This record gives sequence, structure tokens and C-alpha cells, in this order.
Amino acid sequence: MRKERVSVIHYLKFGIAAKNEDYNRLMTNLAAVTAGSRDPVLITGASGTGKTRLARRIGNVKKRRTKGPLAELDCGIFDEHEAPAALFGAGDRDGVLSKISGGILLLDEIEKLSLECQKRMLSVLEKGRYMNPFTGQEERRRFQLVSTSNAGKGESYVFRKDFISQAGLWKFRLPSIRERPEDLDANVEFAIAEYNRRHKSQCSFKTKALDAYLDFGRSAPWPGNFRSLMQSVKRMGFLAHGTAITTDIVRAEIERLTELWEPINSDDDEDEPGLASVDTSGTFDNLPVPPDRDARTLYGIPEPDNLSPRLSEILTTIDEIDRVQLLAVINTCRSSSTMAAAARELFAHSRAKRASFNDSDRLKKYLTRFGLSWEDVR
Repeated sequence: MRKERVSVIHYLKFGIAAKNEDYNRLMTNLAAVTAGSRDPVLITGASGTGKTRLARRIGNVKKRRTKGPLAELDCGIFDEHEAPAALFGAGDRDGVLSKISGGILLLDEIEKLSLECQKRMLSVLEKGRYMNPFTGQEERRRFQLVSTSNAGKGESYVFRKDFISQAGLWKFRLPSIRERPEDLDANVEFAIAEYNRRHKSQCSFKTKALDAYLDFGRSAPWPGNFRSLMQSVKRMGFLAHGTAITTDIVRAEIERLTELWEPINSDDDEDEPGLASVDTSGTFDNLPVPPDRDARTLYGIPEPDNLSPRLSEILTTIDEIDRVQLLAVINTCRSSSTMAAAARELFAHSRAKRASFNDSDRLKKYLTRFGLSWEDVR
């Protein structure tokens, strides 16, 4: 049993050898709850701390111990009218609750649920039954709930106390990067390993380059937390062409991050709240340019045969700055499983400063500027 418990801890920690005592204690307790309790689990924390990925791993562990199915629903992609239909069903369609009898339900960003939807979910959790609008019948449902929430101090989300008490019977808050400076080296090691796995490369840091990056990172604000770290390592891995990340690459990345994290005055952007006007002149000035690589290849422009004729045509008729940005968006969309996942990565920094925003809708509106949809770029 002890060996199995250690295995669950290792799995929930993504194999990262953390040194922070509070974090290790949290993960030990979470592993015990995951393996031994059927009561609801709520994972909270700032944006980018890895709540969704951890919730999925909790769901996977629980699923090995039950015969029921596992279903996931991102509450952030629905408005207050769509969420109840997605959960409970509507007159013209069934909801996710009808599919998870005896299984696991993962709810991402539950702070986006309306008070009325919270009330209905509370009733299901307490009574184990609900009225299905699609079938017109009362149905019994017992399932294990794992949910996540970005809500924290200063946020404007409103929870019913009885709902959050039930949904968060086991509540765990994931710490930010700044709360675990002693674990930065292990997380960077994990990030580079993930990059190599996804891109089939053998990238690594030069010793002095790693020291410089860690020295910067231990006192950096990391507003997007581990999502920002993964994106940062991804950029450096790309510039290293799958080989060695040098001090020049690290120095350029530090300058880039410093610029990204500077406070942005958005007073001039009243027409589009939440969108900042950023001066991109000089953005790429300090990037080291490897020999025999032009700027298009360097900044991630896919080869023409990777693009549909329609996308190729669009990319040849827009400005260079729009081309670079659009292709970055396309690459992110293609590497993400859902629109919500792509949107969370693309808007990682700005979403952390917002009380409430539908990131998927932001991505949809961005693509619409070019006459594109999610299906077009996928």
C-alpha cells in the first residue's frame, strides 16, 4: 500500500523532485485523498499553476478505482445560460451528467458557474439525483467531482457558501512559482524535458546559461506561473534548434520576459477592454540569429505544405507583424486539444488580471478578424 501511495504522489507531481516542504506535504495529502476518498476535490490557485493538468491526473487515478466513465467540462467556455444545458441537458440535447453515472466529473473554472447553476449542482451532489430536461425524468447520479477554480483574493466571483463548501470538501491550493523558489531548477528541468518530448529534440542548457536563467527566475514575478515558464522554455528550445541553449539565448529571453511583464497602461484601449496596445518595435532585436536561418523560419513560420491553400493565401496578404502573430496562434491551436486550452495559453498574462472573461470568445474574435474559425486553423 505504501508503495502504491508513493507511486500516486509521484504521478500527481509529474515526477518533479520538489524540495519545498509545504508543497510536498500538500501533494502527500492530496494523493491520500485521491486514492482513498470519494468526496469532492477542489483545486485552487492563481492562473498558470497547473490546476487543470493536476485535476486530470486526479481523475485518471480515481478512474482506475472505479468502473464509471470520466467526463470533463470547461465552465469558462459557456455563458450563464449555456452552462446549465451543458451540465443538466436541455429540451433538445442531453447534458454531461447523464453520461457519468458512477464515474468522475472534472469541472474546470467552476467560478464561472452562475448562482442558479451552483444551486442545481449542489442539489445533485447532496441528493444524488436531478431532473433531466432532455428526458423529462428524474435521474439518479452518483459521481466523484474534481473541480478547479481561479478565484482568489481580490476576485469578483460570487460563490454560494453551501455550494463551495460541498464542492470543496477537500480543498487544496496550488502555490505559485514565487512561493517555491527552491523548486525552480526542478521545474525548468521538467519544462525542457516536456519540450524535448513534444518536439522530438535533445535540447539542454549550457551550464552558465542555466545559472543565469535560474538567477533571474528565482526573483522574477512570473505572473503566468508555470504556464509562463513552459512558454519561456519553449521559445528558448526553438531558438536553440533542439541542441544547446546558450547564454545569448537566455539573455534575449530575460529581456523579452522583462518587457512582457512591464505594467501596461491600457487607458487608450477603451473600445476593446482587456486588450493592451503594445509597441512591438524592437521586439526581436536582441534574438540571436543562427547561421543559414532566415527570420521566417526562425520565428516559427510553418512551411507552405503545412498550411491549407486558404491559410497560405491569407498569410501572403497581411503585414509581417500580423503574419508572425497569426502563425503563432495557429501553432498554439494545433498543439492544443480544445479552443479553451489554446485560449488559456495565448491569453495567460492578461487573463490573470481580469475578474471574468471568456478566453475562448477572445480567441474566436481574433480569428474572425482574418475570416477564420477554430476548424480552419486546426
